[in-house]
Amino acid sequence: MHSCARTYDDSLAKVKYLSMRIEDAIRDNPNIPVDRQKGLLDALRELAAGSEHRFCVRHLYENFKAKFKGAELKEYLWKAATTANKQEFRVRMKKIAKLDPKKSRDYETTAEWLSKIPAEHWSRAFFPVKSKCDILVKNLCESFNNFILYTRDKPIINHFLHKYVADLDKKTCTCGMFELTGYPYCHAYSAIADMGHEVEDYVDACYKKPVYLKAY
Repeated sequence: MHSCARTYDDSLAKVKYLSMRIEDAIRDNPNIPVDRQKGLLDALRELAAGSEHRFCVRHLYENFKAKFKGAELKEYLWKAATTANKQEFRVRMKKIAKLDPKKSRDYETTAEWLSKIPAEHWSRAFFPVKSKCDILVKNLCESFNNFILYTRDKPIINHFLHKYVADLDKKTCTCGMFELTGYPYCHAYSAIADMGHEVEDYVDACYKKPVYLKAY
């Protein structure tokens, strides 16, 4: 669920009313993508203290590009957001720092601006794996398009050329996506197919029929 509060000011009273209207939905879905709106976050923390809050990265980028320009900065912001591997996240943040070095004592660099936003709110590398959800933006279509933005023009085989290690027994992969989503990503899927196993055997229980039936 995406909660956009752009028409509200920072008054906790106003956004608290909005949050109370969606409180039941929050309890059913503890993963809440929100815009970077301070009042709304304060209200959500009070009403749903145990919920996970994520920022819509598309809206985060809208704020980002108003201050920082350049195609490479945009590219590496999205690369930092979409990776589920912490080491890759750090490498991409270092690249951002190199692209926009400190120009003066009073100049706020891109890396400094991003460091003020906790990574657990906007990068897959720091999302809790228990939720089995990798969504970065407010709907699935935008999430898919942004994820394939830098590779969709390449041959499909290129997606498999990165050197990642999948552990099928533990249902993990060094890319980080297997444990984050709860189902085999391309690297794990390749290993499963090579071994002749059924991919369904490696999908988290939260996606299976018995769990869906319990929900109703």
